Amino acid sequence: MRRAALGPGLLVAALLAGGCTSGGGGGPLPIFDDEPEPPATWPLTGLPDYPDTWESPVVVVKVDDSPASRPQLGVGEADLVVQELVEGGTTRLAVLFHSDVADLVEPVRSVRQTDIGVVAPTGGTLAGSGGERSTIEALEAAGIPLVLEDDGDAADAFTRDPARRAPYNLQLDAAALVASLPPSRPPGPYLPFGEVPADAGGEPAAAIALRWPAGGSTFSWDEADGVWQRSDLDDPSGFTFTNVVALTLDVAYDGGTDVTGAPIPRMLTEGTGSGVIATGGQVHPVRWSKAAPDQPWTFTYQPVDPAASASPASGSAGAGAPAVTGEPEPFLLPPGRTWLALLPTLGGSVEVDASP
Repeated sequence: MRRAALGPGLLVAALLAGGCTSGGGGGPLPIFDDEPEPPATWPLTGLPDYPDTWESPVVVVKVDDSPASRPQLGVGEADLVVQELVEGGTTRLAVLFHSDVADLVEPVRSVRQTDIGVVAPTGGTLAGSGGERSTIEALEAAGIPLVLEDDGDAADAFTRDPARRAPYNLQLDAAALVASLPPSRPPGPYLPFGEVPADAGGEPAAAIALRWPAGGSTFSWDEADGVWQRSDLDDPSGFTFTNVVALTLDVAYDGGTDVTGAPIPRMLTEGTGSGVIATGGQVHPVRWSKAAPDQPWTFTYQPVDPAASASPASGSAGAGAPAVTGEPEPFLLPPGRTWLALLPTLGGSVEVDASP
C-alpha cells in the first residue's frame, strides 16, 4: 500500500497537494427552476432513462457503520452512499435512495449536522432514529424534512429486529416511507456526471483504502464487472460502485455532545478542498468545490500530458509525477452508483494499492 495523507493536503502519487477552505465562495446557483423540465438522467447516478412521470422523493437514511452494524441491510440498493465522520473518529453512512428503494434498511441510527450539506441538494427527506437537540434544531432550520423514530412512526415504517440488540436493531421499511410522502419533482444532478477527460491523467489502482481516525472502508477493483467492491465487509456482495470519491473536509465541534459527553463533529461541506476520485481502475487527484448546503459538489483537475507516464517508479513523493499542461478543468464522473467519503483534513488518509 502507498499511503497518501489527507491533511493538511492530499497527495496521491505526488500529483496533488492542497488544503481545505470552508465557507461559501460566491453566490449560490439555484438547483430548482420554477418550471423544471424532466431530467434526461437520474439525478443521483447520472444514468439514462429517467421516467417522465417519476415523482418519488429522495429519501436519505442514516445507517450505522461500526463492526456491530454488520450485516448492513439495504445499503447495496442505494443510488449513492455518503460516509461521514461522527464521534470518536468513527463513521456513519447517509444512504440515498431515489431510482430504487430498499424494503428494509438496517441498522438505522441518529442524524448529524453534517447531513445538511448531504441532504439539501436532493430536496429529500432524512430518516433516522433520532438526534441530539441542537442537531435537530439545525436540521429543521435548514429546511430538511425529518422522519425520526423518536418522534413517533406515522408511516408505520420503523420496526425492531429481534435478532439484534439495541441500538443496532432499528429497521426502516424505506419503500413504505416513500409511499407515505408527497410527490416530489427531481433535484438537479448531485454530482457532475459525464465522461472522464482524456487528459485527466490517473494512476492504476487495484484497491483503495479510506481511513478515518477510528474507522474506514476498503474497495477492490473488479476489472471484469468494471466496479469497485467494498471488500472490508464479511459479505461484500452487492456493495459495488462505479465511483469511489474521497474528499477532505474541515471539521467543527460547535454543536452538542453525545450521551457519553463526547463533542459531536460537524463536517464543513461548503468551501473547497482536495480529493481523490477512483473510477475505471484508476485514481485521479481533484479539487472539490461546494458553494452552499443546497448545491452539488463539483470537481476540477489539472490536465496532464497524455504521453507522460502516470505511474511513478515508487510510492515516494515527487517520483514520476506527470507534467501538468494547462489550467484546472472540470472533472466529470462516469454515470453509476457512487460511494462518497467525507474524510477529516486532520486524521484522514487514502491508501492506494496498484498491485494487480
